[in-house]
Amino acid sequence: AKVKCPVLIVASPDDNIVPFVFGRELFAKAPEPKTFVELTGGHDDCYFLCSAKYTAALAKFLSTCF
Repeated sequence: AKVKCPVLIVASPDDNIVPFVFGRELFAKAPEPKTFVELTGGHDDCYFLCSAKYTAALAKFLSTCF
């Protein structure tokens, strides 16, 4: 809640290391502006499975920061 910059949280319900609920909880507590991106796939392969969605979301998020 003390963060003073835009926040991007990327999470997958299929993540076998970081529980998806942790990403949702962080997002709920983060101040605006904030963005949540839900991917699919496990911790080690979600980027490869969703690289287009991830890079598009990252580009959109960064465009709002500058």
